[in-house]
Amino acid sequence: MADSQNSPTREQCLYMAKVAELAERYNETMNYMNKLVRASVYPTSELTSEERRLLSTAYYRVISVHRSAWRKMRSLEQNNDGNTNDDLVLVQEYRARIEADISEICDGILKLLDETLIPSASSSESKVFYFITKGDHERYLAEIKGDDERREAAEKAMQSYQTAEQIALADLPPKHPRRLAVALNFAVFHSEILKACETGCSKARLAYAAAHSDETQLPEELQEESAAIMQRLRNNITFWDAQRTLEDYAVHI
Repeated sequence: MADSQNSPTREQCLYMAKVAELAERYNETMNYMNKLVRASVYPTSELTSEERRLLSTAYYRVISVHRSAWRKMRSLEQNNDGNTNDDLVLVQEYRARIEADISEICDGILKLLDETLIPSASSSESKVFYFITKGDHERYLAEIKGDDERREAAEKAMQSYQTAEQIALADLPPKHPRRLAVALNFAVFHSEILKACETGCSKARLAYAAAHSDETQLPEELQEESAAIMQRLRNNITFWDAQRTLEDYAVHI
């Protein structure tokens, strides 16, 4: 039994990752999927679509908690009404701890992607998935870094999203969820990191229009995901359009 615990099989890692996800213990889901990848992937095989989903969901859930905490600390710093300088120092130190956690999580998945997952990818769908994931976590680093480090992380994210976009445009139909996800996440990157809302909105609008007119019949298991991402694209387009209208109005007041 000890050997099984020390060196779990791929099947055991996958099962326990599902159990941890069901229990909403996403750190443990992440750890089980990390074990699965290191033990089972490249050069002998690659992740299944289910395994990719579990890995991605776990990292997203874990990093989202930290990103939310970081934004709250930044807001507390910037709206420092009534707090003493000592209070501000404590908040800044706490934010720095959160930043260290975010960096550790992002560095972990980026290493996994560069050393194992991307080299093992054989299909266009999996390659696009991994380069989106790479771009996302480089974007998360750009959110929290300052000056040169922010610029470096943003440049890396740009390269990853561009690679994902090139593969998706060449090999996947417009309404395929991975192609739509590239458009959505790349648009968010332009809007939030580069502060190029118009470029982001344009990318989202083009992707939505292409998918809307695409007559490709997707496999049933992809249809719901495709529809959900199209709705998110539409919601973001509406939000960005409203944001630009407010900015134009402010300019002319």
